[in-house]
Amino acid sequence: DETGADETGADETGADETGADETGAETGSAETGAPRIHIEARERHGMVELSVADCGPGIPPAKRADVFEAFHRLEGHDPDRLETSSPGAGVGLAIAKAFVEVQGGQIRVEDNPGGGTVVVFSLPISRLP
Repeated sequence: DETGADETGADETGADETGADETGAETGSAETGAPRIHIEARERHGMVELSVADCGPGIPPAKRADVFEAFHRLEGHDPDRLETSSPGAGVGLAIAKAFVEVQGGQIRVEDNPGGGTVVVFSLPISRLP
């Protein structure tokens, strides 16, 4: 646009209107049916915050804490929302949570405003003297 900012509000330097540095990438294709995933990184309050958003069926609010438990899978909770043949063992987010927390960070699950889920994690930025 005229200000040099893209649709995320970031200008060509990567700084958005809040002063946070932001980088984004998107993968997937509507033509091939591959899932669309948007990955974003920004610096905020001395932390690096990364978000991974998809446009899948989403995770019901009552199930969000459960997705961080090892071997927990959401299949079958609502046949209209998720297929029961979803791949995986249910350890990905449990491993991510353990990694993030041991580094002094936090992880959470949110709704994607366009439909789907956003997993957001933040890690402290360590500055060398």
